[in-house]
Amino acid sequence: MNIFPKDNQTQKTERGVALLFVILLTSVLLLVAIGISNISFKEVTFSLEARDSDKAFFAADTGIECGLYLDKEVYFDGSLAHPYECNSETLTVVSPTPTTYQFIVPLGNQCVEVNADKQYTPPGVITDGTVDHPYYTQISAVGYNVKADPSLAPINCVSGTMSTARIVTRALRINYSNGGDGTTTTTTTTDTGGIVAPTVETVSVSGITSTGATFTGTMSDTGGTPTANTYFLVSDGVTTLSTALIPNSTGTFTGSISGLSPSTAYTFTAQAVNGTYTGTGSAMPFSTTGPAL
Repeated sequence: MNIFPKDNQTQKTERGVALLFVILLTSVLLLVAIGISNISFKEVTFSLEARDSDKAFFAADTGIECGLYLDKEVYFDGSLAHPYECNSETLTVVSPTPTTYQFIVPLGNQCVEVNADKQYTPPGVITDGTVDHPYYTQISAVGYNVKADPSLAPINCVSGTMSTARIVTRALRINYSNGGDGTTTTTTTTDTGGIVAPTVETVSVSGITSTGATFTGTMSDTGGTPTANTYFLVSDGVTTLSTALIPNSTGTFTGSISGLSPSTAYTFTAQAVNGTYTGTGSAMPFSTTGPAL
């Protein structure tokens, strides 16, 4: 016969309370651990974002400096015949129009896309290349925290479908006046002999075929020389071709080009150079016809 029924009941009750206490304490510790883990995860994520942001920002800053250097060396002159180099990298520069230039600068584990516009017009600002209304240069750079994709060179770092855990971009942009200094079209820049840039206007295109066309422009002023060499630049946004240089006085001039691609959109621009300065008309679009049947 059990002579201690109350003591056994007490022991059972104490064991139940101890078990409940252990469960509550374990739950509290688990919640604390989850909270600390959540904070740690957010801190790690924030640190990674800050690191990637810094990489992208400094890539963009390098791109701006490259653009400023090339502009200072007067490499944005439409010829694309310069040793384009920056950050110990040989660059391939593309000129979609006679006054815009694009390229990328690979930076190891980073990359930057650079775009330079030598005749940028700020909103609400008049620009005609004169001292009173000078052209502006705009250089913009988009930096990436990832390596360049070689298949997208020379003007893109990454594609929108690139498979990577995290792509961060940072962009910088600067504008400054060209000051009518002759680096772009201007009729007011003179040298010691009184020579100025020719005044040129792009007029029309005719005789379009699948591989060629004939262009017309006018030159109202040779810039102080007896004649100026007139020509046309033709670009598909990647490759820029040029017609032959032909000496002309003022008036209408033409130029023809062949070797174009069928069914392709191009722009053409009239230009004239008098040995000292280059005058440039506006860019006009046209498209070649389809292949001959």
